[in-house]
Amino acid sequence: MALNANSSFLIALYCKLNNNYTAPVLEKLHKDIDYIMGANTSKRSYIVGFVPGGTGYVSPLKPHHRNAFLRDDNPAGTDNSLTIPAKNQQLGALVGGKRDGTYNDNREDYVNSEVGIDYNAGLVGALGFINSRVAPVDTNKFCGNPPTCEIPSLGPDLSTCGAAYPIQLNSNTSAGSTIRFTWKKISPVASLLINNSSNAADNKYAVTAANGAGTYVVIRDSLDAANAVACSKSDTIIISSTLPVPVLSPTGSIDLCNPASVDFSVSNGSAYPALTTWQWSLDGNNLTGEEAQALLNVRKAGVYKITASIAGCTSTDASITITSSLPLPVDGCASTAPIKLSIAGATGGPYNWYATETSTTPLATGVTIFDAPAEGTYYVQDMSSTTGSVGPTATYGGASSWGVSATNTLLFAVTKDFTLHSFKVPFGNIYANNSAATVTVEVVDGVGNSFTPKKLFTSDPVNITTAMANSLVTFSFTGFDIKAAWGANLGLKISALDLNGEPLWNSTGASYPYVSDPSGIVLITGTLGGNGDTNDYMYFYDWNISTGNNCSRLPVVATTGAGCTTTPVRLVEFKGTRESNVTSLNWITASEENSSYFEVQRSSDGKDFRGIGQVRAAGSSSSVLYYTFEDRYPENGLFYYRLKQVDFDGSHELSKIVSVSNEDQTRLSLVPNPFLKSSQLSVISPYSSSYSVYVIDLSGMIVETAENLGIGEKVDIGASLSSGMYLLKVVVNGKAYHLKMVKN
Repeated sequence: MALNANSSFLIALYCKLNNNYTAPVLEKLHKDIDYIMGANTSKRSYIVGFVPGGTGYVSPLKPHHRNAFLRDDNPAGTDNSLTIPAKNQQLGALVGGKRDGTYNDNREDYVNSEVGIDYNAGLVGALGFINSRVAPVDTNKFCGNPPTCEIPSLGPDLSTCGAAYPIQLNSNTSAGSTIRFTWKKISPVASLLINNSSNAADNKYAVTAANGAGTYVVIRDSLDAANAVACSKSDTIIISSTLPVPVLSPTGSIDLCNPASVDFSVSNGSAYPALTTWQWSLDGNNLTGEEAQALLNVRKAGVYKITASIAGCTSTDASITITSSLPLPVDGCASTAPIKLSIAGATGGPYNWYATETSTTPLATGVTIFDAPAEGTYYVQDMSSTTGSVGPTATYGGASSWGVSATNTLLFAVTKDFTLHSFKVPFGNIYANNSAATVTVEVVDGVGNSFTPKKLFTSDPVNITTAMANSLVTFSFTGFDIKAAWGANLGLKISALDLNGEPLWNSTGASYPYVSDPSGIVLITGTLGGNGDTNDYMYFYDWNISTGNNCSRLPVVATTGAGCTTTPVRLVEFKGTRESNVTSLNWITASEENSSYFEVQRSSDGKDFRGIGQVRAAGSSSSVLYYTFEDRYPENGLFYYRLKQVDFDGSHELSKIVSVSNEDQTRLSLVPNPFLKSSQLSVISPYSSSYSVYVIDLSGMIVETAENLGIGEKVDIGASLSSGMYLLKVVVNGKAYHLKMVKN
């Protein structure tokens, strides 16, 4: 019976936590509890002393329990004849019973008559749940006489962003001579604001600038006739001085290849006050003129960040890292055409230039610098891509079907990185049509061992019919990139097959090696598994492959106008990054004429600059050149940098200003919040490898702790907490961060 009672309690928990009270869910709970209480063919209650109303019902009279034996040395055979005092009777105890429903009311037959706390725990919990549904208790009666006992409601959390002090908090409850109000601030520093006040006006509280942002609590006590607290209710509100964190779209890691550019936007932009300002930066350097929620036509690799700011509030930001398989576009600007365009960091090639994204006739071939005939957007493409094939195109003899085998592996040698676009697999019987069949293959090392993590690739869905039995079936892939860095000798095997059919391997006819066309990409060298013969061939026929750059055309922009003046040095990019106590400054020039040196200048306010070092320039160059300079200034903070480019004749030009900051990059994520069961916390921070978590209740007591967690490690919290509101305190590198946490 204990199993039935405890399973019923688990069902009750499920119903409560998931707010699911549908009849099918409750049916088993009710049937099991009814059976325990006597709704069975034997009319037997399994609860000591409980007999349902009606004729013929019985309950256990002789439970097996130490209290019922009176002493430890009872004579044999006397246990059932003992007269048990009322104080020792086990009224309400659930007996064990038997699986077949029979029961022997005998103290010495403990298999039937044993009772215990663990038996009753589930029964009491399930009965409590049923009672809460059938006859719920009015909890107000435990807390004075309504409406005297009112629950404060401070409303949703507030922000000082775009608002002015004082900020009025309202308990939204009535006041009176028997009502006392207490207001507290419990974080970041605890303080008592109003203590046990009967002043009717103290059902409200005005937060001043001196109070500042933090977590506030109101406690409303109702007094009885004896002036004692009959009911105490409270609520909490967080007043923050921080804007929402921007949510960038698209999300995730992005590699510029296909497509060659991307547009970013803030998907939660409507949550910000109207006066919020925005600033995009690349690798810590502000992008001039990019002060909207969207950043369009992103074509360069780096860390892009958008910062939201408003007076009186802490700024918030979000970042996304862009990698690129493409060269760096060097846009051109000239007073009149032609306009010089180029690319930097080009490692492939040859490169062709086109007037549009889809035109077939190039404007120029085999060059990284192009003179555009008019302003507009032009496109450059790496033409190094090579397509080819490898492996036999027709099946061999001795076909065998072992299904998905853990050992049957086709071995191959890799000369350079390549993409596997498709292969063909021979099938014998195909037993059912499948409109979305797939095959999952695994790349292993040259002796058949899996990599960690496994290198698994699943084909695009393909329509398979029974008519395709005894033929080669083509499976195509997206993103099946095989790297030479994985090892010179690799293997390919089937890991999973999502169709009802027999893939075949062949035991006769193979002759190795199979050389790719064009050569120099991959060799198919042999097999593992099968019969172990040198002329076995495993599954994968007629590979379609490519190598080189398969990326889209890269847009490069040409501009004309009076603002485009010819300068001795054409500076393409200037940026700075901060790591530890070193700021690394990097810049790129597309061309130089009579350039002597670059003076690196620094400022703490963006106005007054002074030189901190020099870098020799190239003099004259029509190639793309790269420069770097390290500032080992030890102080943290926000600093500004610019370049002073000096010619041989003493003339000079100043670059744009870039800023480099060592601001707080710690980020907290608590999902979901509010929650029913538990919530998951993750912390990202560049300042420490660990963090600690403390959950604090409204009285200021720490009720849950988790310490020395790894940065980036997710942890479940709140599972053992009662419903209510809590303050979550996260400590990273000695600094505390706070969030409000609600368990429903």
